[in-house]
Amino acid sequence: MDDRPLSELKEAMAALKGLPIDFECGSPEVLLPEDTELVIPSPGVPPSKPVLITAESRGIPVNSEIELACRFITKPIIAVTGTNGKTTTTELI
Repeated sequence: MDDRPLSELKEAMAALKGLPIDFECGSPEVLLPEDTELVIPSPGVPPSKPVLITAESRGIPVNSEIELACRFITKPIIAVTGTNGKTTTTELI
């Protein structure tokens, strides 16, 4: 799903062509399909978005990309976040 109009998403739509997925765009009131099992919003999407509120009210888990990845990774993870110093900190690690 994407709130931006289709005209701004031509590159993304081309990358999705041929994949067995549904893609919605341009609507701030996108409805979740009835069979939705999990929602993974992009990191910058605020929790106040109607689609996320709808998911949570229906008991559908709303997880981050990192949380989803952690389900499949068996090795230790070191995460570096923040505005400044990530490259230096990563090099030190």
